[in-house]
Amino acid sequence: MKEKKFNFKEKKWPFISIILILLFILWHIISPNGALKYYFIREQLDESLAKNEILEKENNALREDINKLKNDPLYIEKIAREKYGMIKKNEILYKIKKK
Repeated sequence: MKEKKFNFKEKKWPFISIILILLFILWHIISPNGALKYYFIREQLDESLAKNEILEKENNALREDINKLKNDPLYIEKIAREKYGMIKKNEILYKIKKK
């Protein structure tokens, strides 16, 4: 029996095709518009969406405070007493120092 030797000339096209396909895949991964760039942009988008959600919650809380300050006299009194130490007529404010 004759032993068949690998003849590169006969098997050239499948080998070249595989190399070209691998190069094509590699190019799509590392190219300027490839998968890696998509991955990093996707991460940035997710971070931005999370920040937007936090800011939206803060904005809603501020809108609620504004609404209370415009329409709720008891809330205004509470803020004046807590933040600014204001008192009513004939009230005495005692400040206690902690040791």
